[in-house]
Amino acid sequence: MNKFKDITVLHIESSDHTAGALSPAVEREIDTADIVINGGEVVKNRVNQVETPGVKTELTTFKGLTLEPETAFRQIAALIEAGLIISVTDTNDKSELSDCVFILAKRYAEAAHDYAQKIRGSAATETQLAPAEVMLNVDMSTIGKRIGVVRVNQRMCTEELENAIHAPEGSVFRWETGKAIPSSQYIDILARTLNVSVTWLLTGKEIAKES
Repeated sequence: MNKFKDITVLHIESSDHTAGALSPAVEREIDTADIVINGGEVVKNRVNQVETPGVKTELTTFKGLTLEPETAFRQIAALIEAGLIISVTDTNDKSELSDCVFILAKRYAEAAHDYAQKIRGSAATETQLAPAEVMLNVDMSTIGKRIGVVRVNQRMCTEELENAIHAPEGSVFRWETGKAIPSSQYIDILARTLNVSVTWLLTGKEIAKES
């Protein structure tokens, strides 16, 4: 179990099972964890849950996560932040976990977007779609083009950027030409080095700040 900014994330693996059942130690960790991921599915999440005493609501969910637009956006942001925090830890197994979190965040954004469109279509309520629409556009296949544009504008050569982010020689060239995409461990440091937001780096768009 990992703790990131007071949020505990538990990723259940096959080794956590004994004779088809979870070990007692893992069951105790599940009780205390804020987010539990099992087989790529969030089976427990108590981050950014908004509850109104005495009011019961029935919400459509995606893998246990509410699709209510405002709460969904906060939770998508929390998942992306968790993925970034995991990605900057130092081991390869954490990088694989962060990639899973990013994939989950993208699929969650797609589900939230579809649900928000359904609400708008029924005229039940006026829904703000922009945040989900922005996250729907996460496309790592085009990230290299954005890296190249900003790098050139800042008059950095590929070697300078590689040195700044501690990437292997030739990495930036492969990213910018579409021959490879940066792993999640480089996303945060790329954004900081290029002085852009992670959202823009992932999608090419910014999420409008609340006024």
